[in-house]
Parts: sequence; C-alpha cells; structure tokens
Amino acid sequence: HSPRLEFKGIRQVDFNLSQQRVEYELGFSLPVSPFRLKGFLEFRNHRQELLAYTPSNGPPSNKARVSLSAANNETITMSIAEGLTSETGPLGLEKKVQTSLKTSLKMMIQEILPFVGLDSGQVLIRTSAPVDIKTASSFIELRPSLPFTLEPAEEGVLILGAFNPRDRLTVKILKGFPSLGGGTLQEEWEQAFIFPDRSTSVRFASKGRILSP
Repeated sequence: HSPRLEFKGIRQVDFNLSQQRVEYELGFSLPVSPFRLKGFLEFRNHRQELLAYTPSNGPPSNKARVSLSAANNETITMSIAEGLTSETGPLGLEKKVQTSLKTSLKMMIQEILPFVGLDSGQVLIRTSAPVDIKTASSFIELRPSLPFTLEPAEEGVLILGAFNPRDRLTVKILKGFPSLGGGTLQEEWEQAFIFPDRSTSVRFASKGRILSP
C-alpha cells in the first residue's frame, strides 16, 4: 500500500502589486497534479466569498502552485477538502485542512539563474516583490569580488558584469535586501554556480533578429 497523502503547508511565493495577484505554493508529502486540486481546494475572502484561482501548468509535484486576484494585506482563508489524492495511490487526505493567510509585499528570493548572452553573462534574481534598485546593490556580495551593475527585470533584478562561460560565481543576498513596497529579505540567501556555455547564435551587423537553434 502506498502511504496516505499529507498536506505540508502553504506559503506565498509571489505578489504582483500592479496586477493585484498573489501566488501560493502548496506542499504535499506525495506528487499531486495541480489540476487535481479543483473540487478540493478553495480560497475565500473575509466576506467568505469564493475566489477563483488558476493552477500552474506542469507535471505532478510535491509542490503545487496556484495564483489568484488579491489586494495587499488582504486576509484569505484556504481550505482543502478531505479525499484529495496524489498521483501515486488512492489514499487521500484524511481530514479537511484550513488556514488563514494574509497577502503581503514580503521580499523573498525565489531562485538565482545564471545565463550567458551575446556579450557577457548575466544573473537573474527572481524575487517575490519588485526590487528597490537604488539601494539593492549594497545587499549583494559576489565571490570572487567583481564590479557589477543592476537592472530591473520583470521577475526581479538582473546582475550585469564581466561574466564569461564556465566562470564560477557565488552570489550572496544579505538580510535587508529591499523591495519597493518597503518589505525586506528576512534571511540571507547564498548560491554558487557555474555559468553555462554561450548558446549558438547568429548576430547581424544591423539591428534585426537574433537567431538561435
């Protein structure tokens, strides 16, 4: 017999202030299809009105993400009905789960992604809230120590510098890393990686398209 599915918790992973949309990650003991949540998972506002949500696309996973419309500092009640099953067996949640959530512009690091463009390498720091570019650089440390600049990105911020394919780099984001909304990173984040090889591309002398295989 496969074990019974257990709910491990829920956390906010993103909040888009301009779109008034929040994203949550639900943790389970076994892989769950995001679309299996329909019919079991509910969100309600403080007036107990049902809130529509959109499951993320993707294969079954122990971490399922959903997004919904919500204002900043809004209180939301999440519930999962008993009987929700995983992809690995028929034993579902033994009892209903319910918890209260409050949306916020908390600053959290979601991931750090290195990539190499035509000219140099870049590092994308994906964050849960827009970054305060004016003060953020003092909360970023690179090893080895290299000069860098920051540019805003739709999903967070880009670190630009003289990074080359196969360079080793460690990025440390210090506690206090700021968001535009006033929230700051509560825990230090550190990640080491090697820049990938530059992808094959064709560059034209004049402005035009960049072709990649």
